[in-house]
Amino acid sequence: AAEAAAEADGVVLVKCEGCASGFKGVAVKASGRWQSQYWSRRKKGNVQLALCDSRFEAALQLAQQLRWTSPCECPACTRAAAPPALPPPTKREVEAAAAAKRLTLAPGNGEGGYKGILRVYNSNPRCYTVGTPLIAKLALDPPGRAFETAHEAAYWLAERLG
Repeated sequence: AAEAAAEADGVVLVKCEGCASGFKGVAVKASGRWQSQYWSRRKKGNVQLALCDSRFEAALQLAQQLRWTSPCECPACTRAAAPPALPPPTKREVEAAAAAKRLTLAPGNGEGGYKGILRVYNSNPRCYTVGTPLIAKLALDPPGRAFETAHEAAYWLAERLG
């Protein structure tokens, strides 16, 4: 009933993975009733709305008060909504892609196993990058990200060098 009322009113009941109630701004009180609240910059504090018999009613009350029309964007919801990350390509896949483009992955003696590729220390999980001195020497723009594997970083470098 609350979802239908929200739709009719043009608002959204904002579900939230980070809230125990399942809805943004809704919490159960010691009495077992549900209350919605939000932070008001104007009032410089929390504004608590009336107690409700269900979490759905409290979520509707809050959605109507704040005219919510979009989903929650908290870190817990953002992680939950993100598609699972694809695993990084295997060394064999990277080598095949490099061969198809006639690129050379230059082997090296460092921890990355390729020339100019460095492990990013204190990273968890382990990741790799192209060394800053090499980027400066070759006048390249930095990659803008760390790579999950050394062979991905080597492929990135080989693409830029042709």
